[in-house]
Amino acid sequence: MQYRVDSLGITGGVTQVLRDLIHQRLGLYYDATQFDQVADRLAPLIVARGLGSFMDYYYFLKYAEDHDEWSKVMDALAVHETYFWREVDQLRDREPRRAGTGGTRSAVEDMERTVRDRRRAADPGHAAR
Repeated sequence: MQYRVDSLGITGGVTQVLRDLIHQRLGLYYDATQFDQVADRLAPLIVARGLGSFMDYYYFLKYAEDHDEWSKVMDALAVHETYFWREVDQLRDREPRRAGTGGTRSAVEDMERTVRDRRRAADPGHAAR
């Protein structure tokens, strides 16, 4: 189905209330310069729902309590990055090393040593145990 974002009535007032609702429900914030991208991503959802405008969609999202629709909104707005899973070799067998240790101790070993030292300082009898 063909659609035009501007034919769905994205105006300043609708932009503000829809942007605020998305921020409130999903925690995603878009400034005014980014809302054209948001509109492009939401327009197919509006058309699929059979609604005639962004304002209609705003009211639907605000009052319908349709969790499935909010999942669709999140999916439409999400940036799907897949490179992470292609670069798994960079993550495999890589335990972070603490700077200044010459790579001889791991960060976990350094943390364990720090905890031991703090316990000793707090409880002088702890070292004897």
